Formats: sequence, structure tokens, C-alpha cells
Amino acid sequence: YLAVACLLANDKIPNRIHLPKQAELKINGRSVKLYNRCSHKELSDNGRDLLIDVSSYALIGQNFLELTTRDPRRFIFVVQIYEDRPLDDVKKLIRHYGMDLAEKSARGEYLLRESIRQKQLLFKTRGDEIGFESIMISLNCPLSGGRLRQPVKSSACKHAKVFDAEPFLLMNQKSKKWQCPHCMKSLLLTDCEVDIFTLTILNKLKESGHEAIEEIEINKEGKWRPYRKGCKRS
Repeated sequence: YLAVACLLANDKIPNRIHLPKQAELKINGRSVKLYNRCSHKELSDNGRDLLIDVSSYALIGQNFLELTTRDPRRFIFVVQIYEDRPLDDVKKLIRHYGMDLAEKSARGEYLLRESIRQKQLLFKTRGDEIGFESIMISLNCPLSGGRLRQPVKSSACKHAKVFDAEPFLLMNQKSKKWQCPHCMKSLLLTDCEVDIFTLTILNKLKESGHEAIEEIEINKEGKWRPYRKGCKRS
């Protein structure tokens, strides 16, 4: 379908759809509804405007678009052809999605070592400053509240926390926020990857019948142990 959108130049929330205040759009002389919010109010940090489907307004050949606004800020007006893709196709944009760790492979072992190394780096970049000795990671998704199935994080985030791929995609299909649910940092789907370290732990706990464990503790060496609430750490 054919859609239009606006982005605010130098927006403090990168890459979000952001319409000018009190704007009016006409395509081939026909007025197009723009807003799902009050048009004269500022868009909040958590707010996102939506893509505007203008397929029914377009003609074969030449089209005329006119956007007027009283907003003095600089905006980028975008016209694009979009295609809705099946959820399974979108999942494939996440690195290592669906990887079978049951089959031992050199690549799988390499990715696990790399994932452990990334956890160790967190202590070097942050741990020495703050003085923490361990990191706690929940094995439940912050979005669905359920058990993690495909634990994902963005390579742009500077923490070890993860979220589940499918609830994240379904939520952002509607909200268009595309933010890490832990640190609220804007992210690109192509920056996301399955956390092999956490996925390996989830598989081990499932195989050993310990799926009741909801949280783990990681130390500076990249080693982990289950953490049960109410139990003292030794």
C-alpha cells in the first residue's frame, strides 16, 4: 500500500513518525485524515504518530500532494510503498533467530563464547565504576510476563537484560515505538539478536526439569547460577 509520514528533523526520539502540529494534507484535491490525537498538542516522548494509508487517494500516473502547517519546525515528508510481511518473515531479520542449539556446531560454540564475552565486558565497562559483583537476569519477558522463548536484545543496549522476540514484534506492530523495554533506547530490528547465552541457559533448565527458576545470577567470569527469591546468595 501507499503511505505517507513525517519525521521531525533533529527529533530527540530518532526515527519516529512525528507529524507537525495543526497540519492538513490534500492528495489530488481530497482532504486526508492525519491524526489519531489532538493536532495542536506537542507529541510526548512516548508518543508516536501512525503511517497514513493513502492508497485510495492515489491515481495511476501523476499525483499532487499538498501539506500545510503552522508548525515552524523543520520536517521531512516521506512517501513510500509499504508491504505487510508475515510475522515469521519479520522474525528472520533478527540475527540467530530459530537457531537450533541442540545440534552442536562450531558456529554455535563460537556464538556462545562471544555472548559470554559480551557479558564479561559489562563488568569491565560498568562494574569497576559501580562495584557490582554480579548481574541478575530475569528469564521472564517484561512484555508478556511469560517464560522467554527466544531471548533477544539490541547490540546498541549496554545491559544484559533481554525480552522475548514475538511479544516485542506484536507490540511494536501496533505501537511503532521500537524501543528496548528495559532501557527505552530506540533500536532497529536489524540490530537485534538472539542472546545465545540466555537461550542456552533456558534450554539447560528445561532439559533438567528446573523451569520453575525465573532468575539467574551472572558473575565476572561469565558463569551463572540459578537465583531463587527469598534465598540468600552464598
